[in-house]
Amino acid sequence: MLGDQNSIQLGVAASQEHCNIMVRSMLGMEDDEGPLSESDLSDAFGEIVNILAGSLKTRVDSTESTMVLGLPIVLWGRIEVPSNMEMGAALVRWGAVEATLFVLKKHQNGEKK
Repeated sequence: MLGDQNSIQLGVAASQEHCNIMVRSMLGMEDDEGPLSESDLSDAFGEIVNILAGSLKTRVDSTESTMVLGLPIVLWGRIEVPSNMEMGAALVRWGAVEATLFVLKKHQNGEKK
């Protein structure tokens, strides 16, 4: 999300097994429907993050009305936080699924507050 004063990135990190469980649940898939392709998994997981970002945008609109959503990006691997960004993280659970929710914030002037 990008606004006049801040840039906010939202991410969800989970094991591939837990990503599969979340996506299959979101799509209403049964266990016998076979595996998801990597492309389908990425697209659907990007939509999960997009839903979360839309909810976050609704909450920050009162203080940062210029904030706009960007396109979701799905990454496989490790997250490294640049030194000019602040990061918050929280462990979240959806039933048996564990994931980490990340929020990264960069002020447009480049300084941490």
